[in-house]
This record gives sequence, C-alpha cells and structure tokens, in this order.
Amino acid sequence: MKRFKTIKFVILSLIPIAIVISCTNIYKEAHNWDSFIEMASSNGANFFSEATAPNGSAAYGGSKHNQAGANSTALTLCKKYSGEVCRITRIHVR
Repeated sequence: MKRFKTIKFVILSLIPIAIVISCTNIYKEAHNWDSFIEMASSNGANFFSEATAPNGSAAYGGSKHNQAGANSTALTLCKKYSGEVCRITRIHVR
C-alpha cells in the first residue's frame, strides 16, 4: 500500500511540471527583449520573462498559460547557458 501511495505521489507531482513544460517554447534566435516578445507573441505566448546571470548574459521564457512557466523557462535556460544562478529581471503580460 505504501508503494502505491509513493507512485501516486510521484505521478501527481509530475503532472504540473509536464503542463508547465508543454506550454513553453524556447526562442534561441531572440537576441533582445523586443525581438523575443515579437517572436513569442506570434506563437501565442501571453506571459514573458527575462532572467539575467551575474555575468550579464540573459535568457528569455514565454508561456501561453502562466507567468510561472515563463519564469521557469527563462531561469532554466539562463542557468544552462551561463552556468550561474540567475534571477528574473523583467516580466511582461500581454
């Protein structure tokens, strides 16, 4: 019975993560905030985020459904590309 509860917990924990990930796009060709907003908007995004690393590099995230998804994408990409802990520096809601 305990194993079933553990499996159920894991599955239920993964559902929100899968939803957030499925609602985001990665825009590698965006080189600045304005071009990112334009590209993401054309794909239906309504929530936008910029994350910046201490070294000044930035990454962007967009989501069709929520700001948390946009923030998560921006932070993940920023960390991946810079290797540093990043912070959200700009958000926009359309």
